[in-house]
Amino acid sequence: MRRIDFRVRLADTLLLAFLLIACLTATRLDGVLSPEVTPFAQLAIFQAVALLLIGSALRRGLAQGSYLAYTDELTGLNNRRSFMEKLAELMLDARRRGESLALLLLDMDRFKLVNDALGHPAGDELLRVVALRLRDSVPAGSFTARLGGDEFAAIVNVRDTRESMLIAEDILNGLNQPVGIKGHEIWPNASIGVAVPGATRVPPAELLSMADVALYQAKGRGKGRAFLFDSNARLPSVNKLSMESELHVALKHHQFEMLYQPMVDLGERRIIGAEALLRWNHPKQGVLRPDSFLSLADETGISRALSKWIVEEVSAQSRAWEHLFGDRVGVSMNVSAREFQTIDFVQTLSRLVRESEAPINGLNFEVTETALTGDDAATQNNLAEVRKMGFRVSIDDFGIGFSSLSYLQSNRVDVLKLDPAFVRGDHENERSFRIVRSVVDLAHSLGMTVVAEGVETEEQYQRMLEADCDSGQGFYFAHPMNAQELTDLLVHHELTLPVQKPAERRRRTRPWSRRPKNDGRLWQPDVQEKRGA
Repeated sequence: MRRIDFRVRLADTLLLAFLLIACLTATRLDGVLSPEVTPFAQLAIFQAVALLLIGSALRRGLAQGSYLAYTDELTGLNNRRSFMEKLAELMLDARRRGESLALLLLDMDRFKLVNDALGHPAGDELLRVVALRLRDSVPAGSFTARLGGDEFAAIVNVRDTRESMLIAEDILNGLNQPVGIKGHEIWPNASIGVAVPGATRVPPAELLSMADVALYQAKGRGKGRAFLFDSNARLPSVNKLSMESELHVALKHHQFEMLYQPMVDLGERRIIGAEALLRWNHPKQGVLRPDSFLSLADETGISRALSKWIVEEVSAQSRAWEHLFGDRVGVSMNVSAREFQTIDFVQTLSRLVRESEAPINGLNFEVTETALTGDDAATQNNLAEVRKMGFRVSIDDFGIGFSSLSYLQSNRVDVLKLDPAFVRGDHENERSFRIVRSVVDLAHSLGMTVVAEGVETEEQYQRMLEADCDSGQGFYFAHPMNAQELTDLLVHHELTLPVQKPAERRRRTRPWSRRPKNDGRLWQPDVQEKRGA
């Protein structure tokens, strides 16, 4: 771009000199040519001058267009188009000379926070500072570019991979200096993915993909660092891209299925409900559990469509069971923290349940502690609205997340589900048992029922019964099954545990009592709670 600029300036200078000479010559033609010829000669000179001026303007316009086509207007660095062309050129030159180069892909950390807090003009100012510091940090002769957004790249000549990582560290150190923007001191920070083609012949797009994988690894390891591409790191990224496509296909082709694991009243030893568990019947990998794909669904936005399908499916099944068994079987379904924290969650939930005509007081929503520990106003409002509508809310996997009495105080929930780690603890550990019993007592005093998850043995069942847990769930009672299997179990059999003398349960005063069945809500505080018990 600079060479083109220089040529245009040189041409303009020469043209200006020629125009001055031509004008002087045209004014002095009277003494050289005859009076009849002089006007024609002057006209020819002025026409030539006009053509030269038009040509100069065209050249300048083409040069400006070329500059804009290959330059990032905000930072003055080369843009993505220029970068890809230069990358191909430099890779070819490096192979011919037997030299090595490295591609450094840089992405800002927490850039969105600056944009959201201070506005886009502040974000643009930060990008200009980063561009300047990047250009100053790379070795002389390097090629720098802004690829878009907060992503930058540099092509540098190196002797080996070690030198490429040292250059990346220099860039990070150069960036991580304070800059004042709108009265705020901001410390720019970034992650860098490094790719060195070495002796392997790879096309430019493939080298950029390698650097992108390395950048993903750098951010996954805590951000603010550089990571060198490792061929073994490519597989997770490729699998991730492939699975994202397969998730869309799975929704379209009905590959998802809901299984139901019974919940059992520990004292009466009968089924009182079931937890709906999502499964993906993958055509190649078999049955997949949610932990292998739900995080990707959240990242890609597929979780909204998936959550809609889950609510519709579970609501329809809950309605079918209500017709068969009345209010005997409640159904719980899991809701991700991200979904629960969205502003339109309650409205969407209400519409889906209303359309399915499912029994509201037969549905229970399970959320993890993560969804309740923040100060997000939408979360607090959603929790209150969901319970006001008559749904029940459970805290899932209690005890292993951000367990805190403060959120139990500020959030009214109905059920506390003990994490299996407490249920399966060492049966000889009296300290562990006392913790469980204390948690149960606390939950009961707050009007919550307690479910022991992961009960797998008779001994665990007896201990949870002794700890005064209300109900249990786990392989000891039943494995997850499809809706028809659970329906058959409820129709033809009463789920009976092995005949053994159960542990004696302590009597307790419960501050919550059931409303009449025809009431719209499931629970109401009794007189004891109204007095502050």
